[in-house]
Amino acid sequence: MTLSWVLTRKKEKYAQGKQYYINATKSCNTNFFHTPEERDRAHQMNIIVPVLQTMHKARITWSGLPSLTSSDEDRCLSEFYNLFHCLSRDSRKVDMYIKILKCRIRKTC
Repeated sequence: MTLSWVLTRKKEKYAQGKQYYINATKSCNTNFFHTPEERDRAHQMNIIVPVLQTMHKARITWSGLPSLTSSDEDRCLSEFYNLFHCLSRDSRKVDMYIKILKCRIRKTC
């Protein structure tokens, strides 16, 4: 059983409805950063420095470990799905902010 198979199975079983996607999004422990999803808007807001300052001040905690180690397969898979959904969302934001920094450094924005 591979992680890809587990996540695909989880998505097929639980994420068919939009409501589950909304719940997965709400469960991300980085939700309080309130950062725009669009590159142009993030660039206009000069959001990078405030986000970095917030990250240094924040004490981000993740409460999902008990669910990952649970013997209840549905609970465990659900937490994996949420965790990787949040990781995917956050990595897209990091990628966007790196591109903004790159264009500022090169003065091509």
